[in-house]
Amino acid sequence: MKDLYVDFVDRGEQSPEEALQVGIDIEEMDIEDLIEAIATKGMPRDVIRVFNNLLSGSNNHLDAFTAAYDRETLQ
Repeated sequence: MKDLYVDFVDRGEQSPEEALQVGIDIEEMDIEDLIEAIATKGMPRDVIRVFNNLLSGSNNHLDAFTAAYDRETLQ
């Protein structure tokens, strides 16, 4: 996990566009992890509710990072 963190930091320092791409990549990873966790059998309902709220937030963040990336790269 530390290597992934170092990779993200190194990439994010390259340019504003790359920093936004790192944000996109992190949110996509979080979304995959949350979907997998929500699908886990026997997960308590309150935990699923929290995960669904986190999933909603991650989707909002992904939309924001993607819109910002598009603005930066389409100029």
